[in-house]
Amino acid sequence: MAGTCKRQSELLENGIGELSLLPLFLDLKGKNALVVGVSQGAKGKAELLRATGALVHERDSPPPVETSLRDYSFVVADIANEEEAAKFAKQLQAAGVAYNMVDKPGLCEFQFGAIVNRSPVIVSISTSGAAPVLAQAIRQRIESILPDSLGECGALARRLRSRIMHAIHDSGL
Repeated sequence: MAGTCKRQSELLENGIGELSLLPLFLDLKGKNALVVGVSQGAKGKAELLRATGALVHERDSPPPVETSLRDYSFVVADIANEEEAAKFAKQLQAAGVAYNMVDKPGLCEFQFGAIVNRSPVIVSISTSGAAPVLAQAIRQRIESILPDSLGECGALARRLRSRIMHAIHDSGL
């Protein structure tokens, strides 16, 4: 572990800087996701998850306590009542399930950022939940400068990747 800590401090010293969150990109194809709530926020998250190929299960309210939450890779919940949201977050934490409480950054294990979609090229912007409107403004700015065809370039790069890697390896570089 000391090596890990040393490496982290080296990264900070060499310009990475401190991150409030780690941006990750997850392959969710075929994984179970639970979305709780009937709000536009919950519906939007369900649509976003479906776009990744996740198997989205929707409920109007949190499932009964005896329901196995471990069947889900992660859960997104939009629960207006703060007490009820905190209680459900504790259940999810106890089950070892990653979770997001819509518009409650203090109750989230992960957060969604604003997304620029030129899949397979994807840009995600986060303000760590502090200013979603700012993240959306940045997203709009980035969308305006990235061409719609960028996804086609990314797909071409994916198709050529192994040939390029073999050519580099075979050349001795």
